[in-house]
Order: sequence, then structure tokens, then C-alpha cells
Amino acid sequence: QMSAAMAHEINQPLTAMQMQLGSLRLLLDSGRQDDVREGLQRIDGLLQRIAGLTGHLKTFARKSPAGLSERLRLSDVLEQALQLLAPRLRSEQVQLHNEIDTEARVLGDAIRLEQVLLNLLNNALDAMADSTVRQLQIRIERQAEQCLLSIADSGGGIASEALGHVFEPFFTTKPVGAGLGLGLAVSYGIVRELGGSLEAANVEQGAVFTLRLPAAPNA
Repeated sequence: QMSAAMAHEINQPLTAMQMQLGSLRLLLDSGRQDDVREGLQRIDGLLQRIAGLTGHLKTFARKSPAGLSERLRLSDVLEQALQLLAPRLRSEQVQLHNEIDTEARVLGDAIRLEQVLLNLLNNALDAMADSTVRQLQIRIERQAEQCLLSIADSGGGIASEALGHVFEPFFTTKPVGAGLGLGLAVSYGIVRELGGSLEAANVEQGAVFTLRLPAAPNA
């Protein structure tokens, strides 16, 4: 399934580049240098799309070496992700509501967990782009032998027919060119490697993504 989707995703920009190159030859013969420059910029954008796709695939395939697992506070990983997103949160006037258990600890790779949180947070912000009220609710708590982190947005939710497919590689509800549909699939793979789960659901105002990981044993 992934190889078929990948071939389709790569073939589209390759076909577009082939057409662009044909046009560029004609433009060069006509001496239309400005139009040639514009065409080259479009080809550069298509190449960047392919590069982004292959970069995501490398992440999807990569496994952290054993030994990179460390005892982490989920709140610390969240704080790092929110610091990176602070300029966007301010510029888009997002209201942040946190309910955080700072003692919730898991075993994992901080960099890869931060990657998961960044993906979930960016998706939530994208979903709220056209919303009048932009509210992000983040909760971290320990439940028995698990630690739970949930991110809820006020973006209106995920269409019921799409809800069961959001973690599939190359599935995206974003416009063409706005997303490759690999972010959630990559995140799902990372969380599964850590022995956890990632779930999507709709709530009253939008969507909620819930990350569950085994709690780290008490030191």
C-alpha cells in the first residue's frame, strides 16, 4: 500500500517537471528569460516536495538504536515543543489551556517524542486556521500503569469518513501541496515502537489526539 502511494506521490511532481522542462525549452528558444526563471522556480518547488517526501520516509523507516531510551517527564518534552511553536501560537492568537501532571514519566527518546508532539500540535493549529475561536487544550496525566497526553483543538473536528484513516500513510485532508500525509503515520509508528498508542476522536469543538505510553517504573 505504501509503495503504491509513494510511487503516485513521486510520479505527480516528476510528470509536472517533465512538462515544465518541455515548456522551458520553447521559452529559451524564444528568448523569454523572465518566464524561464519563473519556470525554474516552479521546478525547484516540485523538487522540494520530493525531498520532503523522501525525508519523511527516512523518518518513517528509522528505528532508534536500543540504549537511546531514557526516563523522561512528558511535561518537559511538551515544554520543548511549545517553545518551538511559541511564535506561531502568539501570531495566531491561540488560547492555551494546560492541565499537566509534571510527575508523569515515560521511557523513550526525547527527540522522537518531541517530533510526535510537534506534528500533533501543528496539525491542531492548521485545523484552527479558519476558526473564530482558537483554543488548544493539553492534558497530561498518569492513569495506573500508563501516562496519557491529549491535545484537543477547536477546529471543527475530523469528517467521520476520514476519522478511521488519519494514521494511514499518505492520507491527508489538507489541500494538494500543503501536506504529504505522512506526519501522523510517522508519529503513529514512533509511538508504537515505544509500546504505546495514538488515537484520534472528535469532541464538541474539534478533534482530540490522545497519546498513551507505558509509565516509567519508579526510580
